[in-house]
Amino acid sequence: MSNVAPTRSNRQRCWDNRDLYYACLAKNSILVPPGTDMSDTKGPLGQGKFAEPSRSAAERAKIAEEERRTDPCVTERNAYEGSCAHSWVRCWPTNRLIDYFNKRRVLEERQKTFYADAEARVAARK
Repeated sequence: MSNVAPTRSNRQRCWDNRDLYYACLAKNSILVPPGTDMSDTKGPLGQGKFAEPSRSAAERAKIAEEERRTDPCVTERNAYEGSCAHSWVRCWPTNRLIDYFNKRRVLEERQKTFYADAEARVAARK
């Protein structure tokens, strides 16, 4: 995209292409888009226990390019990246991961409550 502010139709095209791309990733059970450099993020994929070792920018770019070549959704990705601002393309994978882990955390809390209720019912019957 150019430096001109996107119109409503441009944004809608971007969102539609993003949704198609992420639907393709979900269909292929891919959480992080291939070739996405998550080394500068915090949390489960950035800094911490499971963080990848530090690499130079050239090494990260080479690895990202290799991963991008194996992307099963390359057609959707090209449409998505071609219709969206670079800053949007860069931030959405991080937001997607945050949303994913938040949903998992909420589900785990609901399951704990469900199991606690079930145990209380069993104890009440005895």
